[in-house]
Amino acid sequence: MEALRTEMDDARTPKRGRKTTPKYSKYIEEIKKAICPDFAITADASACFNNLINITLAKIFNNMDILTAESDRKTLSWKDVDAAIQLTFDGPLYKASTSFASEAVSTYKAGTATPRSDRAGLILPVTRIEKAMMTSLRATRKTDTSAVFLAGSVENVVRALFKATGDRAAAQRKQRLTQLHISRAIDGDPTFAALYQNCILTLDPKKHKTKKTKKKSKAAAGETAAGAPPAPPAPKPAKAKRAKGKTKTKTKPVK
Repeated sequence: MEALRTEMDDARTPKRGRKTTPKYSKYIEEIKKAICPDFAITADASACFNNLINITLAKIFNNMDILTAESDRKTLSWKDVDAAIQLTFDGPLYKASTSFASEAVSTYKAGTATPRSDRAGLILPVTRIEKAMMTSLRATRKTDTSAVFLAGSVENVVRALFKATGDRAAAQRKQRLTQLHISRAIDGDPTFAALYQNCILTLDPKKHKTKKTKKKSKAAAGETAAGAPPAPPAPKPAKAKRAKGKTKTKTKPVK
């Protein structure tokens, strides 16, 4: 009877699902329309932007956790977020991100709209980023503007990366933003290269093929790697003659 009760209790308790990474595909499309309205974006490139957003947030959360552990604070403010961003971003990217985030915070304080993102004039979801922040940190409390400042700084990075990716696609006269354009935009900018230096962008070789060289002549294609001429072809084996049947002898008529 006790075993039956324990089985019933286990059946009633809900099973904990596996953790999934936040998705921002809807907001990535809106930022793309704002920065690169003349370009389309592939599904792989959108997923790459989503991963880069999560990587950026994870790096900021790591620095925030270190700072709050040293100061022994339980309440996060936008100044703590600013200090963590300063450790994460380089100089030019940090200045641009903090100025964009400060404008978002001032707009948020003056506004009265219901969605927090619309109230701050941002595209990335403030509430979703705030939830990810509180689940990743040790702090239990936060101010109302800390998530707004964080969302504004990350959105500025995404906007700058979209602009660099669009420039790469325009240089190649392409109408679609691909994962290859993102990789080249990161490698071409030292601030992005420093931010994502340990990140590996996987490219699909079937979708990103390099230009093939012209076809070689038959003689050049037949040469070996050492430059020696190819060996002469082996002679074909002689065909075996079929066994003929018995021949009929013709009899001459008797005169």
